[in-house]
Amino acid sequence: MTNVNWNSIRAIDGSQRQGLEELIAQLARAESPASARFERVGSPDAGVECYCVLSDGSEWGWQAKFFTSALTPAQWSQIDQSVKTALDKHPKLTRYYVCIPWDRPDARRSGQKSAMQRWDERVTKWDGWANHRGMNVGFVWWGASELIDRLSRPEHAGRRLFWFDAQHFTQEWYGDRLKEAISAADSRYTPEIHVNLPIARDLELFGRSDSAIDRIKAIARLVRRQFGIASLSREEVKKLSQKIDLNQIFQLRDAILSSFSSLSPEPFGKLPFLEIAEKLEAALAESVKIEGTLRELEREYNGQQPVSDTRSSYRRKPYGDMLYRFRRLGDTIRQTLGDLKHADTIANSSVMIIRGDAGTGKTHLLCDISKSRVAEGAPTVLVMGQQFTESTEPWTQILQQVDMPRSATAEQFLGALEASAMAADRRALLVIDAINEGRGYEIWRPNISAFLARIENFPHIGIILSVRSSYEEYIIPDAIRESAATITHTGFGRKGYDAVQTFSVYYGINFPSTPVLTPEFQNPLFLKIIFEGLKSPDERIIPRGFAGITRIFNLYLDAINKRLAEPESLDYDPKDNLVRRALQGICERMSETGQGTRWLPVQDAKDVVNELLPGREFSRSLYRGLIVEGVLAEDIAWSAEGSYEAIRFPYDRFSDYVIADWLLRKYLDPTNPKAAFADGGGLAFVFDQSEYIPDGVMEALCVQVPERTGQELARLAPSLIGYEWIIGQAFMRSIVWRDLTAFSGDSDKVLSEFLKKNTVQTDDVLDTMLTVSTIPGHRFNAESLDQSLRSYAMPDRDAWWRTYLHHAWQDDDGPVHRLIDWASKLSYIDDVEDDVVQLAATTLAWMFSTPNRFLRDRTTKALVALLTDRVDALVDLLNRFAILDDPYIIERIYGAAYGVAMRSQDSAMIRNSERLSLRISLHRVNLRHTYCFVTMRVGSLNAPSILTRAW
Repeated sequence: MTNVNWNSIRAIDGSQRQGLEELIAQLARAESPASARFERVGSPDAGVECYCVLSDGSEWGWQAKFFTSALTPAQWSQIDQSVKTALDKHPKLTRYYVCIPWDRPDARRSGQKSAMQRWDERVTKWDGWANHRGMNVGFVWWGASELIDRLSRPEHAGRRLFWFDAQHFTQEWYGDRLKEAISAADSRYTPEIHVNLPIARDLELFGRSDSAIDRIKAIARLVRRQFGIASLSREEVKKLSQKIDLNQIFQLRDAILSSFSSLSPEPFGKLPFLEIAEKLEAALAESVKIEGTLRELEREYNGQQPVSDTRSSYRRKPYGDMLYRFRRLGDTIRQTLGDLKHADTIANSSVMIIRGDAGTGKTHLLCDISKSRVAEGAPTVLVMGQQFTESTEPWTQILQQVDMPRSATAEQFLGALEASAMAADRRALLVIDAINEGRGYEIWRPNISAFLARIENFPHIGIILSVRSSYEEYIIPDAIRESAATITHTGFGRKGYDAVQTFSVYYGINFPSTPVLTPEFQNPLFLKIIFEGLKSPDERIIPRGFAGITRIFNLYLDAINKRLAEPESLDYDPKDNLVRRALQGICERMSETGQGTRWLPVQDAKDVVNELLPGREFSRSLYRGLIVEGVLAEDIAWSAEGSYEAIRFPYDRFSDYVIADWLLRKYLDPTNPKAAFADGGGLAFVFDQSEYIPDGVMEALCVQVPERTGQELARLAPSLIGYEWIIGQAFMRSIVWRDLTAFSGDSDKVLSEFLKKNTVQTDDVLDTMLTVSTIPGHRFNAESLDQSLRSYAMPDRDAWWRTYLHHAWQDDDGPVHRLIDWASKLSYIDDVEDDVVQLAATTLAWMFSTPNRFLRDRTTKALVALLTDRVDALVDLLNRFAILDDPYIIERIYGAAYGVAMRSQDSAMIRNSERLSLRISLHRVNLRHTYCFVTMRVGSLNAPSILTRAW
């Protein structure tokens, strides 16, 4: 420890002086009494680098000077000036530390003052300055010896490593470690196909970034605005104050806004979200109290009016507006309380768990947030679970992954990481991705509690663990899951359409701008499978609506087989098609344990797969190739004997496809398909009620059987009548995924039969039809929906169609919401095919029949966005619905036409004005309603000439 070279101390912002000042601040923080409030001071420093305020209000201060050799008179003068400034600026100072990395000689030679004597003289002078100010200050020297003594202590071992090791914990070191982790992530992280997701904000909040805290502070603007709405005029306040005390709520308003304003991204300690929430709850209680008083005043006022006046909708309502204002204020406070409590759960936790199913994008999310933080200079270390290849405790393997010296301990690593966080004034993050991978099954369960307990001693460090949902309960004890901030990664969510566009650009595949109304496209792994399958030279166009999923899966497997067969990979003849044969073999082995089984013990899977390419070490085995490519996934399975490691197919729909494909290849003769379903046939089990058949496999059979034979599964296996509830649902879901050529007139008849037998519900049928409504050429698209709806008179149609729309609107992720969201985001510059626009417009128009005002308004705005500068499609829509028997629909279509006319910039709108005028003039009554609607929504506007002439 005596070999500390102070001239090699780590520089901060290019300055070793600032480096020493930060080191002194860290040592001072560690030695401050636990009950004291510690403050780090910026520049100018008022005579101290930092200070602490003790419980009695007195202060200790520290001043650092980067002097490493004998002090010159000028340097002593600098110290004098710092002392004088500290005494002036900190009148409660009782102890002052002078910290200089140099030891004072005390030679005591005749006629020569030693440095020790000069120090004593200075202390005497400083005591006089303090006494003159009525202060009693103890002056303490921290020289090189005193500093080295502190750095020698075990609790500062990591701090010494950080400040005097030039190889580790530098910006370059963090960047290199991140590159290694991203390299290990391989295809699971592709920054070029990144989609911004709301879940990333929770990670930023956990890391206490400036932007995350700024988003919380921005809530204050909404609160301030609503308090402003609740504020009354001077006359109203004067009148109301006679009956209600408003001082309390206005005082709470000021306190709340002040608390928001003082929020800052402190790297450790409790952020005061709950303190602000308490004030908001008090304001909410006061607001509710005022509402109650206003209602009483309103009842009292009504009781004093004549009966005829109280019934009039135009009567004066002196308290109604006030009530509305305070209700709005209460709603805003409730929403803000939810936001703050969520922020408290995330930011004030030291452990975050990110769970999610396979393929939802957890690895991509963590790589991306780590990359962003490292670029900002925020200390972040990412390690990959798949690299935990030994069953030893995790710290040894973590230190190896991050390239620490062999002699380094976990405490040194954590201490250095904490020192790095303090120097950067940011929370440090240790991120461990996929703790279920590698030997995680064996490592974490017995060690995770001790692992996290060790980190608790370093408050500047937060840890993020990601885990596959199926492993979560097994690996992470209940106590940890209850105390940690836990979030679930569900994939792209409502960003599915954006994700498809991003994937299209990256893979160079033409995107037809068809709305993505199928929820499966929320899953990143599913999208990857789709686009990997389509990226071959002969497949550069996405099928509209992604119909024909079987062909896409086949292309995907062919691409994987070709990649693994390359000489630099596994080096085999691609014509052997080992990938598909391996999957067929796994399905065969699974079938031996029962038709419903989707799991296979890992060793069994290795035996089956590696038999196709024997004599290979693990790193070049076919089994590992399938795991790396994501065709197979290792997971936890459960049996009566307990849990065991098993493999499965990575995505349920892909799994269903593989199993159905194996069954049909093995048992179905396309020239005589009924034989497979006859008694004793290989597929007769599908209507054996003693056999369990997963719904997804039945759905995959409903997709693949018509694609191979041209006949519906329900016709080839009529005995399925005993399983009609399963086959009915499977048939409905298959409509979304079939190739567009795999339908016939019999498909309509089968659907009608299922409806008559109540095998499928009307709502399920309509969900499906809306999902495929915008796919040109689909048998059940908007044209089919339009014909069906027109076949009913309005009263009969409303009985079921309006009811469906009302319930469908409640599902935030249903096809109604997804179609409206897609259309609302369009602009006139988006390249959307004409036939898609027409189908979407027809579907949206039929939604106008709902009496739900919110749905009608959202749909109107969506239709305007869809048809802006698409005048031909607008005219076609007006023609299509010109003589419909539903004025609700016609009124809104013309309302949308007005909105399109107001927004359009295309000269075609002017050229076609006469056509529009003619159509509008045929519906003067509806146009009158439309004009009222538009003026209510948009304000008083000068109608365009085409509307003026029509009026």
